[in-house]
Amino acid sequence: MILDIDAGNTRIKWRVHQGDKHPASDVAVGGIETLADANLLDTIEQAIATDATIQRVRIASVRDSERLGALTAEMNKRWQVRAEFAETTVQACGVQNSYSLPETMGVDRWCGVIAAAHLPAVSISNAPFCVIDAGSALTLDFVDAQGVHQGGHIAPGYAMQLQSLLGGTDRVFVSEASTQNALQAADNTGDAVLSGVLLSMTGLIETALRRFIAEMGGGVAVIITGGDAELLQKHLSIDMQHEPDLVLDGLAHLLP
Repeated sequence: MILDIDAGNTRIKWRVHQGDKHPASDVAVGGIETLADANLLDTIEQAIATDATIQRVRIASVRDSERLGALTAEMNKRWQVRAEFAETTVQACGVQNSYSLPETMGVDRWCGVIAAAHLPAVSISNAPFCVIDAGSALTLDFVDAQGVHQGGHIAPGYAMQLQSLLGGTDRVFVSEASTQNALQAADNTGDAVLSGVLLSMTGLIETALRRFIAEMGGGVAVIITGGDAELLQKHLSIDMQHEPDLVLDGLAHLLP
């Protein structure tokens, strides 16, 4: 059994499955925990509920690997396995990185791009594509039909924007009654904050995608992932494919 982990800025997403390269059809169990969860391995073992043991651990982490030291040490102690960490490289799995210093690109973005490149909507038609990851940060990455990364954008995610705005002002607030779930102008502060944050995110996505689609001459596949993916999809007019486990899928390609 293989344990794949996506260690983000605020939470850990994990999945246990059997097999090596393409786990989509043989997923055993998975979950999402906070980074501070000291009982993560207990949770995983209870969820597996089988005599089988973890034989490999693959990790995509945007945090320093030393900060996951205690976790990986406990994995080694329990299962006698050494965690394998994915890295962002100049090229991998048919994709060429555009960064002059590839290691400075978050490995979660790289995993997402690699996984998206192998989705049928992209690989069968050799289509250019965009990967949107709506997590703690909102990231967009663009890849042309030849598999060459064309760069990307990084902006604060939904929760981060709210925290920044509310933490930096005295009289701007969001109350429990604030329920704005649209992009229209609001008639109260709480809803105005929520709609403003949504509009900033959807505006960035739609503007960037219009530019990329024009450059590619149309026919762009759009893939979205991350905790706020479904929220954004409700407010975007662009057809896109939701892939909640995109980073974990990328791990299987980068560390077969």
